[in-house]
Amino acid sequence: YLCENQAWEMALIRAWQMSQQGSLVGVIHSTIPFWNTRLLKDERDLNSTDDFAGMPAPDTFAVNGVAMQKRLLNAGYARNRLQQVEALRYLYLSLVEPTPNPEFTSLLVLGEYSEVAERHLIDTLVQALNNLKSSTAVVFRAHPTREQPIPPKLELWTASQQMSLHQDLTRCSLAICGPSSSAAVDAIGMFRPVIIVDNAQTLASSPAEGLPGCFSSHSVEGLASEIDSVVAQSQRTNIDLGAFFDLDLNLPLWRD
Repeated sequence: YLCENQAWEMALIRAWQMSQQGSLVGVIHSTIPFWNTRLLKDERDLNSTDDFAGMPAPDTFAVNGVAMQKRLLNAGYARNRLQQVEALRYLYLSLVEPTPNPEFTSLLVLGEYSEVAERHLIDTLVQALNNLKSSTAVVFRAHPTREQPIPPKLELWTASQQMSLHQDLTRCSLAICGPSSSAAVDAIGMFRPVIIVDNAQTLASSPAEGLPGCFSSHSVEGLASEIDSVVAQSQRTNIDLGAFFDLDLNLPLWRD
């Protein structure tokens, strides 16, 4: 099952274990931000031998690469309960061919799941665009959980129309997102630089922090400067995703 350690998962795990149905594997299919306290918990919860006091957990956690396994090991997970498998969600990145120094086309705004966070992102970007050295086309991609996306009614902005994230990133040269978007990793995997717009009301939990091609902005002026810099350099990011995810299309780890 897909494992996010939501409360309902723990209830079903307990029911499964009490009915003695067999082994249970929780698949951690995405990235694990530093502040994800559903998965990164107190070691006393993780390793308790008390069936009722400890946190209900699967027998094995399937993790999608070296980076996620290391994060869980550092959090206190037992190595014998972790199994590396291919990152099914990110396999398409293994097929992406980098293009040398592509000409700048437009920037992609990755919407947030929180309306407040998204409004801060958009307002900051709107002000920053007024400070740019040249006009820039913008594509807005709403977060998939947002029922009412907020496409800004600006002349140079267009809304993504039912396109995949891969397609949106292909037609854009730069991605801009808030401090918690996991799609920042997709952008870097597509060799697109990412600018994270920090928000004082939101924990900085981007899984892309520290990766090549990832930049942070703390103000309107800083965001405008970062965009101008990316436009001027017009260089692709350079990252070895094999150090982050297992991306073998033949799925040998899943088969084992």
